[in-house]
Amino acid sequence: MLGTGSAAAGNATFEAGAAMSFQGRPPARWRKSARCGATNGCVEVARLDVGAISVRDTEDITEHLSFGLGEWRKFIEDAKGGRFDQS
Repeated sequence: MLGTGSAAAGNATFEAGAAMSFQGRPPARWRKSARCGATNGCVEVARLDVGAISVRDTEDITEHLSFGLGEWRKFIEDAKGGRFDQS
């Protein structure tokens, strides 16, 4: 929770009573499936770069993998097609 004054976090500057301002790119918006529920045993995805999709484990948010858009599309296509389903 912010008090009075200002603080910096990453590339964002926070000032009490003021809107958030960014120097450079705003922080990534990581998303996870609604099916994850309250547990952290999921993965999150974000678009950190114009030409890539990044994926991270909710249990270790310090690391992430990045995939090209073509690779990501192929993965989504295969997942929807059942390629990774376990029998």
